[in-house]
Amino acid sequence: MSCARGDLAEVRSRIRELFDIGPFAQYGCVEYADARAYADQAGQAVTAIRSLTTSGRAADATALTREAIGFLTAVVENVDDSDGCLGRIGGDPAEAHHGPSHTCAESAPAAWARCSWASPRSWHGPPTWLP
Repeated sequence: MSCARGDLAEVRSRIRELFDIGPFAQYGCVEYADARAYADQAGQAVTAIRSLTTSGRAADATALTREAIGFLTAVVENVDDSDGCLGRIGGDPAEAHHGPSHTCAESAPAAWARCSWASPRSWHGPPTWLP
């Protein structure tokens, strides 16, 4: 997906599709056997956001980062993330939004801390992007 050049509505729609658990869910939940594949798909959404940041579309990346964190918050309780694959993806939207320049007023750690699902129960250590 070439998000760097895409229309924002199109990119938003694709990201929403990538965070959808439907293709992986049985009875409304993603079981352990499918969690890694779902996390890989969610990682594609983060890559799309990152491509916006690196192509100079930081404002679009900011909006989509907030939505991505919301999408993850909505599905995390329905994914058996025993291996922590989705938990590691969880910090990536904030990193993608900040990119290498960190021009946003909110720090990446602050964005991570706001995630209600980053609780001690689901905590797998700090994301790799934290300083």
